[in-house]
Amino acid sequence: IKLLTYVNSLFSSAYVFNWSKFFESPLQYPPAFDARIVLYPSDENLRDYLSWRQADVHVNNLYNTCFWNLVQKKNMTTTQ
Repeated sequence: IKLLTYVNSLFSSAYVFNWSKFFESPLQYPPAFDARIVLYPSDENLRDYLSWRQADVHVNNLYNTCFWNLVQKKNMTTTQ
């Protein structure tokens, strides 16, 4: 668990430290990240999980991009 808390802390610190390199506006809230250690029974199981997560992230990003474009550019409400 110590390794997990160290990596999570390092990621959070780097996120805050490098924020201004990527964004002009100041960071409004401190970040919080979820982290966990999982031991998969085989490399194939790990590969399958990472493939699924990649596809899931892609679908979520596509949905959110379309959703917020409709709200911002087409003046639709978030419930429409």
